[in-house]
Amino acid sequence: MNSQHQRKSKLQIQKVAERSLNTSQDWLNSSRDYDSRTLFNILVLAALERSSVEDLSYHVREMGDGPSPDTVMRALRQRYDGLNQTIISNHVSGILQNQITQLPPFKMRSKPKVIIAIDLHDEEYYGKNLEDQADNRLVFYTGHHGKSKQSLRYATLSIVSMNNMFHQPLTIGFGVVHVGKTMDEVVQDLLNQINIPIKIDWILLDGSFATVDVLKYLDSEKLKWIARGRYSSKKDYLGEPDDDWFPYSLKNEYPVAGYLIEQKKPDGESETILLLTVKLWTPTPEKTKEIYRKRFRIENNYRHARVVKIRTSTKNIHLRWIMWAISHFLELFWHLIRYVHEIQDMDEYICRQKRVNRILIMMLELQFLQLQYHCLGCNCVKRR
Repeated sequence: MNSQHQRKSKLQIQKVAERSLNTSQDWLNSSRDYDSRTLFNILVLAALERSSVEDLSYHVREMGDGPSPDTVMRALRQRYDGLNQTIISNHVSGILQNQITQLPPFKMRSKPKVIIAIDLHDEEYYGKNLEDQADNRLVFYTGHHGKSKQSLRYATLSIVSMNNMFHQPLTIGFGVVHVGKTMDEVVQDLLNQINIPIKIDWILLDGSFATVDVLKYLDSEKLKWIARGRYSSKKDYLGEPDDDWFPYSLKNEYPVAGYLIEQKKPDGESETILLLTVKLWTPTPEKTKEIYRKRFRIENNYRHARVVKIRTSTKNIHLRWIMWAISHFLELFWHLIRYVHEIQDMDEYICRQKRVNRILIMMLELQFLQLQYHCLGCNCVKRR
């Protein structure tokens, strides 16, 4: 690619970035001395650098003018302290959904046809137990091989296919999970957050959501679903691997359609998995496997979001939720760039996540330098 094409691609990335960052007032309020965009830029830079708000604030102040870490954290607390997890989750989901309405499929008359995936994510946590405003415990104790670890848990809902054309995963739902919250409550909360015009074709679930209550709810809503069941080599099944569907009773009480699917593991060995689906509509084994494989794109979402993660030790759970959400916001921004790349033939190298992040870092640092330059020669040293 020539340098002119690369410059054009960088300008397009900056254009999309400006549109996304202009949502700053949706994330936090202005302080007495700084507008919401300046404060939000600190949070975004901290995520891009995988740094803490404290370290990033001091770095910016070394370059010139910028808010102190206390100013940034105070603005966050003023916005979110006192709100329950449902309000915060719905608020974050609304911001994420507003981002993807920029895409061409949402400019058409007909609703885009989508496949969505729902998954759980655990973030390791070191400290004493945390509770929300309703006194729900938030720390989960998980582990295997005799080792236990503490973690905080949240769930996401992502579009993993749109109109059978666009396949970058787009996170549009975000929800906190507390100890004792049932999986059907998690699914209902995420689906109720959807406030954009889409037509759900399939819902893909991992094994955690393969419960009777979840599947009953989806069936009552006339939604097609595929979930991974628990396969046991010691159990006799009515079907054979890669054969047609067979009747299966979940927990010996709820009839669904079952498939035994052979697939390759990362080490190259074969394994048999059990897939469950709605009994009213049963595709072929090949089609079932093809559709369900799209769910693994949400796993990539989680890894990509960890690349842009704010380091924090705060015990304020509200701020932790927002910092997780900003990671998914930036991961979604990158996927928007990839969509633009497909439509406008941008430089493929520049559209890689590390390159996009670097361009965004340089853009934001330049804005802080310009802020300092703007203040030279006048009495003020802060942006109002």
